[in-house]
Parts: sequence; C-alpha cells; structure tokens
Amino acid sequence: MFHKRLLPLLCCLLLLPFHMAWAETSDAAPVTVAYGGQSIVAQADGFYCMLPHEDGIHRVLARYDPVSQAVTPLQTLVNAWLMPSAEGLLVLDSSRNGIYALQGPKLLPLYTLTEEVPQELWFADSPVFAQGQVFFLYGSSAKGSLLYAFDPETETLAATGLSGLSSLTLGPEGLLYAFRGQHIVSLSSAQPTAAQEVAEVSMFADGLAYDASSDTLYWVDEGMLHALRGGTVSQVRALTLPTPLDGVAVCGDWYLVVDGISAQLHAYNITEAPEQAMLTIRSSFRAGNSLTFSQAHPELYVNAVLVEHLCAEEVFTAIQTGDDTTDIFGLPLDSGVRRLMERGYLAPLTHAQIIAREYARMYPAWQAALALDGEIYAVLSGAIVQGWSMRDDLDGRVTPPSTVEELISGAAAWADNPANPGVPWVSSSVYPQGWGPEQYGEYLFDAYVSDCLRRGEGVDFSSETFAGPLSMLRDVAGDIQQVTLPKGESSAFTVREYYLNGSNDGQHYVPAPGLTSEANTLYPVRAQVYVVNPRSPRQAEARAYLEDLISNRMEHDAFTQLLCPGESPRRYASHQAQIDDLRATLSELEALTESAASPHSELEQRMAWVLQELQAIENDLSAWQVYEPFLALYEQEVAPNLGFGFSPMLETSRHTSVREDMLRVLSQCIQGQSTVEACVNRLNDMARAIALEN
Repeated sequence: MFHKRLLPLLCCLLLLPFHMAWAETSDAAPVTVAYGGQSIVAQADGFYCMLPHEDGIHRVLARYDPVSQAVTPLQTLVNAWLMPSAEGLLVLDSSRNGIYALQGPKLLPLYTLTEEVPQELWFADSPVFAQGQVFFLYGSSAKGSLLYAFDPETETLAATGLSGLSSLTLGPEGLLYAFRGQHIVSLSSAQPTAAQEVAEVSMFADGLAYDASSDTLYWVDEGMLHALRGGTVSQVRALTLPTPLDGVAVCGDWYLVVDGISAQLHAYNITEAPEQAMLTIRSSFRAGNSLTFSQAHPELYVNAVLVEHLCAEEVFTAIQTGDDTTDIFGLPLDSGVRRLMERGYLAPLTHAQIIAREYARMYPAWQAALALDGEIYAVLSGAIVQGWSMRDDLDGRVTPPSTVEELISGAAAWADNPANPGVPWVSSSVYPQGWGPEQYGEYLFDAYVSDCLRRGEGVDFSSETFAGPLSMLRDVAGDIQQVTLPKGESSAFTVREYYLNGSNDGQHYVPAPGLTSEANTLYPVRAQVYVVNPRSPRQAEARAYLEDLISNRMEHDAFTQLLCPGESPRRYASHQAQIDDLRATLSELEALTESAASPHSELEQRMAWVLQELQAIENDLSAWQVYEPFLALYEQEVAPNLGFGFSPMLETSRHTSVREDMLRVLSQCIQGQSTVEACVNRLNDMARAIALEN
C-alpha cells in the first residue's frame, strides 16, 4: 500500500539557469520536452516540464520561466508522470514506486508503494490529483478513454463508468474538466460518475488547460485560443500550433504547448498578442506542420481550421459567393476539383519555383492529375495507391489472377478447396472480412469504368468486357461466401496500400487483375490536395506556405516516394549505420584473429556473434526504406497505370448517391434478382444521365 508521510517545509533554493533556448520572437520556445502523460504542468510559481536526458533513458524534471527564458533542472528520473494538484506539483514515479511532492528543488515522498501498482496507473493518460485520489484516463485511444480513480491510501482502483474523455484537466475546488465528443464537460472529483456540459467545441478541439489565478479555462479550436471565464466564452488570440498537441499548461500571461511531432515546447503570451495578418487554411484533414513557415514569416499566423467535411462543391460555393476569408482549401482530389480547374475557380501555382520543381520530377500520371492545360493548380498533401499482394507461402503453388475472370473463377475454386477452411481468396487490409460476391462486382465495375475513362470513350456496360465477367460472377456467387479472417491468418491475396519499404506481413506485391490479358490494370489512387482561393488577398503567402510544406516533407513519408522516378533501393539510415558499424567491427576482429599467435576462442565467439547480427539485419526486409522488388514493380506496372477515377461513378460524396445507386443495381443482378441484360441496360441509362448532367 501507499503510506503517507509528512512533508517538511523547505526553503526554496536559488536555482541557476541550465539552458537558454529562446527564439527571437517571444512566441516560440524551442525546448525539447520528453513525452509522457503530462509533459508540461503549470503551478503558481511557474511551469514545470520533463526534458529528455542526454543518455536517452532518463528524464529531467525542470522548471521553465518564460519571462527570464531559463530552464532549470531539478531532478533526474527514469519513468515518471507529472501531476497537477491544488497543493502543488506531484510526480508519479514508477521507478521509485511512489508519488512524490516537489518542494523547492527536491522530491519528497508523499505515498510509498508496498504492493504492485495496477497496470492502468503506470500507463495513465492526463493524470491529476484531486481530493486525495489520482484521476487519469486509460484506453486504446484518447477519445475513447475511460476515467479511472486510484486511492493511494487504500490502494484501490476503480473505473468511474465515464468514457469517451480526453485531455483530463484539474479545475477549481476538486472540479475536473475534459473533452467529450464536441463538448467540454465538468465533473466533481468527489462524485466522478456524471459529467455536465460547460461549452460546445468542434470535434477537433485540443489544448485544454485551466488557470487557477484567473479562474479561466482555455482551449484551442479552429486555430484560435478560446477562454471560458464567468460562463462566457471569448476568443483570446490566434495560434500557430504544430498538431497534434502532447501537453498544454497556462499560468499568468503564458499559454505553453508541447507539440506531438517534434516534442518541442512553445510559449505564447496571451495578454500581449502580436499584431499579425492571418493565413487561413480550411481543410478536412490536419494541415501540415507550419512551424518553419511561421518562423520564416513572423508577420503571419496560420489559422488551420479543421472541418469534418470539405469537398469541391463547397469550395465552388465559397468562391462563387465571394468568400476571401479562406486562403487555402484542403480537400480530396476528385472530379469536382478538376471542374474547379476547368472553370477557373482555382489560383494557378505554376510560377512558384519549389512547387514547379517538384511537379517536374513527378510521374506523368501525378502531373496530369494536378494540372490542366499547362497550369499547376494543386499540391499534394497525402495519397494512397491501392496495390495487390500475395501470401509468400503460396508462391509457386498459386498463380496470381491476371484478369477479372481469373479472379472470379479463382475465388470459387478457392472456396471449394478443403485445404483452405474459412480463409478468403481476397480481403482488404482495412477490413477483417474477405470479399463476398458484391466486392468482386465492385472491383469489376471500377476496373471497367476506369478503363473507359482512360480511353476517353463513353461507358457502355453492355460490352462483353463487362457483361461477360458479370454473368460469370452471377453464376458462381453462391459458391463465394463473405467470411471473417481467422485470427492470425491472411487471405491468399490482400488489397492494400502500396508502399516501397520492405515489411509487408509475410506477403509480396503482385500485379492487380486486369479486365483482359491485353488491357493494362489501373491502380486506384486516393489523394488529398491543397488549392489556393483565387479571391484570397494573400495568394503569395499561400504559395509560400505550400512551398514550405513541400520543402519539409520527410524522406520516409510513404507517399512522397511514390511521386517521382529515380528512387534507388536503400535501407533506413539507422539500419545502414548498424550494418556499417558491424562490418567495421568484423574487420577489426578478423585482423586481430590473423595477428593472434594461436587460435583465440573469445575472438572467434565475438566474430560469430557479430556475423550473426550482421546477417540478421541484412536479411531483415523491414530494414529497407526502399525495397528493390517493390520499387521495380511500382516503376514498371503501377506508376504508368495510376487511376484517379475522376467520375461520380467512382467517387463517394454526400452531395450525390450516383455510385451507391449504380452499385445497388449491380448487387441485385449478382444476387439473382435481375438478369444481366436488365442490369446493363439500367446502368447504361444511369451513365447517360450522368454524362448529360456533367
């Protein structure tokens, strides 16, 4: 159990600054902070944070003063979490089995552990101390976390029954705050079984922190710092924050944030907000890290507004109605974006040198998707290319299907084979279920429509290329059952994201089935892009932001390696460094062995161990950042045949049910509820209506 001890009163010692790390502007503090439940905590006397130790194992508890810009080390710890409390800063230290209170520069034991601490406590998220208990969140994800309470006096752990909480924060007089859905809720630490809504936020709100000195609750939403004081919500200032946020704290004039990308501490003065122009990015995905851009452009703050949904139709409406408040839109790349290009509703980006330079290096298919009539209109934020892989253990026993008809006949034969009980022929890496007849029909539908679009021909579903495989699928549909993948098993073939690194779960990429043996297969692409509002008064700044984004793309980003030819097989730098070190060590040991007067068993043992380690890394596929067989297949087969599917028949949208309606007609045929002839006639009617509408 934990036993409480009296804490002697200590005089605070004069602390000498250990590290000065402050940018020229008062709104940035490049101090690297260690990850952990609470990276930064505010107390009445300032901010406390956890810094990484130079040995890479320990952490340093330090005090940070944004006024003097000094960081002062206090204690070296191994595995610890900071906990705010009404009485001062507490530290939950798993290496020393207890809860400690900070007094001056020292940690003094408050509760000492005598029995095993529950696992949940040592993996606590957002721990706080209130009413003699440790409250924390525990779960698979922050948004789905469950609230727990731990009593150190009795060493009892209890789940409160409240779930879906994130960013647990200590409020006044034992009150707790947290995000829950699209609300901030409060709950009493004395009876933490019910939550009361206190403010409405977006689903992307973050950075919840409470300032006891002003009785104010702060949070970040849509690029703005908000404050709740006296029941009234107000906007404090705009912030440029590298998301996601790993820790926040507020005290006096300062709001401090630890970003979850670089683990750096950033300080913002909330009483003297700088006069800055606003660059607004509205997107359906998190905007790229704008830290370097903000440092290069202190006159601007980036207002990254994250919305649940944004598409070309909404961008069209905004521009048509004269909206100049949004400078950059982030949205899915689809036929709607192409129509925006055609109608002149996007600002060209061709004359931005970095954008043009990246564009010039790309495969032709990417170039064609991002530009029109020689003008570049979009910059990629992310992309997924859909590829096919086959189980390694089937190599030589199973021939990958080269056509849709071989795919369908193979599915029926595989289902009849008693050697494959309950193992699907094809599955998606995203879902744990194998394909049923409808999924094979959808693949046929997408492949045929994509091929027609590529050839620039009208879509005629009565073509034997489509109707023939559909008739075959209808006949064998009863033999193909949609089954759940057995635990630990994988299907014969998996439809998955294509990437160039070597690790692929015991599978290797193979060409995807085509419509016919003569037709090239198209590989579906789902991409997200940034476009610039032609009505924006800050187009130059918007282009500069996008150029900064391109310049800061990390080399190991999976999608960036798929954009441009000229990649070469290579291992991750860390693995290559290990290989180089082991080879150097092996050479040294060989030289020592040769110079030895007689056989030396210890040297031979060390050589054998080094050689074993070297062979293990050299044979490890996961060590390859760019794996040669996957690169070769991508260059030869995939990159020349990327399919962006610019058609309502291939896209899902909340504004139209075209694709859903057509797949429903197809499903009815596959299930035997209509003939193939009736199905293709109905699909052709729908395709003609779409063509007329476009």
